[in-house]
Amino acid sequence: MILGTMLIFMKKSFLKEFESPPNQYRGMPLWLWNGKLDPDELRRQMRLLRDMGMGGIQQFTGNGLDTVYLSDDWMACIEACLEEAEKLDMQVWLYDEDRWPSGYAGGLVTRNPKYRRRSLVLLEITDARRLSWDKDVLAAFTAKIDGTSATGVRRLARGKRPKRLAKDERILVFGVEVDAPGTNYNGQTYVDTMNRDAIARFIELTHEAYRKRLGAHFGKRLRGFFTDEPTHGKISVARDDGTTATAWTDKLPAIFRKRYGYDLVARLPELFFDLPGQDVSAARYHYHDCITHLFVDAFARQLGEWCVKNGTQLSGHAAISVGTLAVQTREIGSYLRFLEHQQVPAMDILTEYRRSYDTAKLVSSAARQFGRKWRLSETYGCVGWAFPFAGHKAVCDWQAAMGINMRAPHLAWYTMEGKAKRDYPQCISYQSAWWPYYRKVEDYFGRVNAVMSRGQDVRDLLVIHANESMWTLFNRNGENDAGVIAYDRMFGALRDSLLIENIDFDYGDEDILARHGKTGKAGGTAVLRVAKATYRAVLVPPLRTMRSTTLALLEQFHEAGGTVVFAGAPASCVDALPSQAPAALARCCRAAPAQGKALVRAVESQSRRLHIVGPSGRAIRPALHLLKEDRDAFYLFVCNTGHDFSKRGPGNDIAVRRRTASFDDVRIRGFAGCAGAPTELDPDSGEVYRAVAERDDHGWEIRTSLPRLGSRIFVIPKRAERDRHPVRRQLEDVRRRGLGKDGWNIILSEKNGLVLDRPRFKIGSGRWRTAPDILRVDDAVRDVLGLAYRRDEFMVQPYARQRAARPRCVDVALDYSFNVQTVTSGDLFLGLERPETFRISLNGTPVSVDAECGWWCDRSLRTVPLDPGLLRLGTNRIKLRCDYDENHSGLEMAYLLGTFGVQIDGAEVTMTALPRQLRIGDWCGQGLPFYSGSVSYVKTVRPRLAAGQRLFVQVPGYAGMGVCVRVGGREAGIIGWEPNEVDITDFVNGDPIELQLQVIGHRRNSHGPLHLSDSSPIVTGPDEFVSEGDRWVDSYQLAPCGLISEPHLVVRR
Repeated sequence: MILGTMLIFMKKSFLKEFESPPNQYRGMPLWLWNGKLDPDELRRQMRLLRDMGMGGIQQFTGNGLDTVYLSDDWMACIEACLEEAEKLDMQVWLYDEDRWPSGYAGGLVTRNPKYRRRSLVLLEITDARRLSWDKDVLAAFTAKIDGTSATGVRRLARGKRPKRLAKDERILVFGVEVDAPGTNYNGQTYVDTMNRDAIARFIELTHEAYRKRLGAHFGKRLRGFFTDEPTHGKISVARDDGTTATAWTDKLPAIFRKRYGYDLVARLPELFFDLPGQDVSAARYHYHDCITHLFVDAFARQLGEWCVKNGTQLSGHAAISVGTLAVQTREIGSYLRFLEHQQVPAMDILTEYRRSYDTAKLVSSAARQFGRKWRLSETYGCVGWAFPFAGHKAVCDWQAAMGINMRAPHLAWYTMEGKAKRDYPQCISYQSAWWPYYRKVEDYFGRVNAVMSRGQDVRDLLVIHANESMWTLFNRNGENDAGVIAYDRMFGALRDSLLIENIDFDYGDEDILARHGKTGKAGGTAVLRVAKATYRAVLVPPLRTMRSTTLALLEQFHEAGGTVVFAGAPASCVDALPSQAPAALARCCRAAPAQGKALVRAVESQSRRLHIVGPSGRAIRPALHLLKEDRDAFYLFVCNTGHDFSKRGPGNDIAVRRRTASFDDVRIRGFAGCAGAPTELDPDSGEVYRAVAERDDHGWEIRTSLPRLGSRIFVIPKRAERDRHPVRRQLEDVRRRGLGKDGWNIILSEKNGLVLDRPRFKIGSGRWRTAPDILRVDDAVRDVLGLAYRRDEFMVQPYARQRAARPRCVDVALDYSFNVQTVTSGDLFLGLERPETFRISLNGTPVSVDAECGWWCDRSLRTVPLDPGLLRLGTNRIKLRCDYDENHSGLEMAYLLGTFGVQIDGAEVTMTALPRQLRIGDWCGQGLPFYSGSVSYVKTVRPRLAAGQRLFVQVPGYAGMGVCVRVGGREAGIIGWEPNEVDITDFVNGDPIELQLQVIGHRRNSHGPLHLSDSSPIVTGPDEFVSEGDRWVDSYQLAPCGLISEPHLVVRR
C-alpha cells in the first residue's frame, strides 16, 4: 500500500506529489549545446531526457558550437525547445553565455576595449635603471622586502627614479594591464565585471535579445536565466613572468576615495605586503570591500533587477565550487552579497570528493534570509563515466540536508563528436548505456524535494561569516599563505563542530547585517532578524576585524536578552582599525572555544532542535539533517554521509562511493509539543509508514537505522491525528541460497567493442611513426599545419572562426593493428566519426563508407559494416587515410564492434570468441574489457515459499551503475544503493523462473581515460585524456565491471 489512510494534515495532493513527483521537483540537466544544432534533434533529446525522469533542461553552451550564438537560427532552436517543453510539461532555463564565465556575450561585449578585464600588476625591480614610467604605471614605491613583509615603504614621485637601491631594497611598480585578446573568448577577452556599463552592454546583447524574441515565455515555460562562474578578477595571482596580479577596474580609485575618504593608490603596497606594526591593513580591507561592492553592484544586482523587471528569475553560481573563505576572497569577495540578488540562489559541486558544505550553507542561508523557495546546485561535474547511481544519491543527499532542492546534473551533451566526449564526463543523456534506468535517481530526489520544499527552514543559530576577516590576511601569497590556510581550517573546524552535534545554522554576512539586521521579540524571546529570517542565538567566530554596524547590532541583541557567544579570541579591530570594543562586548557574553563540544554546549540551549544519536547517546557524526516547519507539521530529512569529519581541510575528502559507515540503531530525539505520531516517507519506494517512535515529557524518540549512504524522511504532526499507516515490517531471514559463482549465461545489451587508439601514422610524405595514442597523433598533425591543439579547453568556436578560402591541408595515414585468435562469424562494424572523410581498408581490401548503416553510443559515431571474411588469424590491419585541414573535426578513437570477445596483454589487444557465460568477478578479464553496455546474468531457479514468506534477490557486490532485476523478462526493481536487494515475491508462483540480474554498464572502459595512471582521479576532464610523465601508462587502465560477489536468494518472514 503506497497511500494508505491519510493523516488529515497530509492532503491527497501532497501524498500524490510524493508518490509521483511532478517536474518541478525533478532534475534539469545542464544540456551542453556543442555542435551544429538541429531543432528536430533537440526535440528528440528532450523527449529522451523526459523519459529519464528529468523535469526540465538547463540549456548550456560548450566547446564545439557551430550555430551562430544569438542568431536567428539560435533563437529558432530555443523556440523549438520551448514548444517541446510545452508538450512534455518541462521547465526551460537559458544560459546567458557562450561557454564560461558569463559576462562577455561570446566576445561581443569585449570587442569594445573599454569593457575588457583589467588587472593591477605588481612588478618588483632590483635595478633602478629598469624603471620605466609608461602610461599604464599607476605608482612606484621603494621598500625592503622580506617574503610578504615590506618595511621602509616610500612612494616615488612620478617620473623620478632613485639613484641607487639599498641592500634588500626594491622598486615596487604598480601598473594596470588590460587583457589581451585570445582564443578563450572567441578572439576577444573576458569582461570587466566591476564596470556597470560593461555589464549593461552584456545584458543588452544577451538578455534583451532573448526578451525581444521570447519574452512571451518569461515566467511561464521559460523559468529564468543561469549565469556561470563570474568573478571580480581574482586576487593575488602569481604569474609565470614573476609578477603578481590582482583585480582592478578603472574607476576603482575614484570610487574608493568617495567611499572611504582617502587615496588607494598611495597605499597600493598594502594590498600585497604586510607592514610593520599593522596587524590589519585598513587599505587592504577597504580594497576588498570596494571591489566586492563594485562586482556585486555591476553584475549580480543588474542581472537580478533586470530579471525581476521582466518577470523572470536569475540563478547560477560564481566561481566558488569550494566555498572556503580563501576561495571567496580570491574570486568574488562575498558570496552572500552576490546571492542576495538571485531569485534562485545556486552553487556547483565538482567531483565526488569535495565536501563543499560552506558553499551549500551560504546558498541556503541567502535563500532563507531573502525568502527564496528554490535553491539550485549544478552537481556531478568531473566525476567520470563510472560514477554509480549510489554516488549520484550520496552527493545530492548531503546537499539536500543543506537545503538544496533543485538539481542541475552536469552534464548532458548534444553531441560527443571530436573533443566533446572529453568535456568533463560522465554524460547524463542517451549516450550513456544507463539512461533508461536513471528514473531511479530522479524519482528518489523528486520525492525528497516534494517533501522538503514544504514549509520554512528551522535554524535558530546565526554564525557571523568570517570572509571579511579573511580579506585582511590576503597578501601577495594569496590563498597559499600559511595564515590564510590556518584561518580556513579554523573556520572549517568550527562549522564541523556544530554539524557533528546536529546543530544547524545559517551564515550572516556583515554587509547584509548592516542593511537588513535588526532586533525584535518572538513569543517573548529576543530574536535577531536578518531580512525574512529569525534567529535566537548568534555565534561570533574568531574574527580579526568586525564592522561597527555588527558590533552595534550584537550589543542591541545582547541588551534585549539575546544569546551572543564569542568563540575564541574576539576581534582586535573595528572597521579594520584597532579597538577594544569587541573584547568589551565579549566579556559580557558567553565565551567558548572555537571548536569542540564546549562550543556546542555554549550555543545549544537556544539553537538545538533535535539529537541524532546511537544507543550510547553519542551523536552520529556522519549524519546531516534538514528540518522544515509549516503550521501543521515538522518535516525532517536525515542522511548518512559516510564520513566522520576527521579531515579538517577545505579541499578533497574520501570519494563518496568508498564510504562504508552504517548505523543499525539510530535514535532521533526532539519535537517537544508535537502531539501527532511521526510518519516515515520512503523516497526510494514512495511508500508511507508509521514510524517506530515513543513519546515522553521531552518529545518524541524515533527509532530507525541509517545504512551505508542511507537516508530517511519523517513527518511529525503538531496535532494528534489517527494514523493507520502500517509500520515498516522488520523481516527476519528464514534461509538464504547462493546463486553460484560460475555458469551464468549472459545477454549483452549492445555489441562488444575493441578500442583502436594506438596507430602508426604518417603525415604527408613523411616517415611512419608511432605515438602514445591517437590524440597525440592529432597533435602532431596540427603541429605540421600550425594549428592549436584541440586539447586546449577553450578555442575559438567553429561558428566564430574565420575560415580560409584555401585552408592548408595534409594527407594523414593511420595504420591500426590487432590480433585475431578466433574469427567472428557474426556482424562486424567499424565505429568511426565522419567516415565519409576517410579512405578505409581492412587487410588491404577497400571498405565502402557508403554502406554506413547507423550509429553507436552517439549519433556522431557512425557504424561502417566490415566483412568478417576479411579477418585472418594473427595480425590484422585497418588503414585509414584522410585529408586533414583546419576544419577537420579531429582524429579520434575508432572501434571494432561485433559479436566477439577481447583479450588484453599490456597494450596488445586480441579478438577472441565472444563469451557465452561469465563467472562472478570483473568481466574485463573475461572477454569484455572495453565493453560499455549492460550485461544480464541469467539463471533459472525454482524458489518455494510458505505462506507469509517473502523472497528477495540480494546483490551484495557489483561494479557498475546499478543492477536491474528481471523475472521472466519483467522488471522487478532496480538496485542503485543499499540495501542492494529487490523483493520478487509477487513474481513467484511456484514454477521455475528465469532470473536476470542486469549489471547496468557505463562508458568508462570504451571512452576512457584509458591510459591515466590514476584509475580514480579526483577530476575527470580534458587533461586526464592527454596525461604525461608518471600520469601516463601504455597499458589500458580499466574500471572493474560486473557481479563482483555472489548474489543470493533470501527468504524472510
